[in-house]
Amino acid sequence: MVEAKVKEPLHKALEFKSEIDLRRDAQGRWWCEGEEITHRGICAAFDAWLDRDEDGRYFLKNAISRVYVQIEGPPLFARGVEVREGAMWAMLSDGTKEQVNLASLRQGEDGRLYFDAREGRMSCVFTDEAMAALSDWLGEDEEGVFLKIGETKARWPVLKDPLDGQKAR
Repeated sequence: MVEAKVKEPLHKALEFKSEIDLRRDAQGRWWCEGEEITHRGICAAFDAWLDRDEDGRYFLKNAISRVYVQIEGPPLFARGVEVREGAMWAMLSDGTKEQVNLASLRQGEDGRLYFDAREGRMSCVFTDEAMAALSDWLGEDEEGVFLKIGETKARWPVLKDPLDGQKAR
C-alpha cells in the first residue's frame, strides 16, 4: 500500500502562513508556490473558505487561521442552476446554493454571464454547463436577450470588466 504524502508547498499552505504564495487561477485551479494543488478535498475546502474583505482583498479563513490569497478571474463559479417558485438558484463552487440576484446580472465582452453572490461581496460566473441549463429560460425580443424567471424579464449590461460589476452600477 502506497502512503499519500503531502508535498512541502501544500503542507505550508495548510499551515496558513501569511508569506505563502497561494493563488487560484481563472479556471478555478489552486496553486501553491507554483505547484498545482490537485487534492479534491483541499481544493473544495479552499473554495469554501474563500471570502473578501472590505478592501476587496480575497482571503481564506477557517476556524483557526486566515491568509490572503490571489484570485485570478471570478472568485466563484455557478456550476448548476435550478428555477423554482419564481426564483433562480445557483449551485456555487464553494458547495453552497444561493438565490441569484437577477438585478446584478451582467455580461462580459467574452459573452460569459456574471452575478453578485455572497451578499454582493463576490462575483460569480456561470460555467458553460450552467449556461446550457439557462437556455430553458432565455428569450429574445426587439429589446434583445433576456432571462425570464417567473414574471420577471431580466436584462443585463455588457461590461468591459464584469468582475467589477458592483462598482459599475
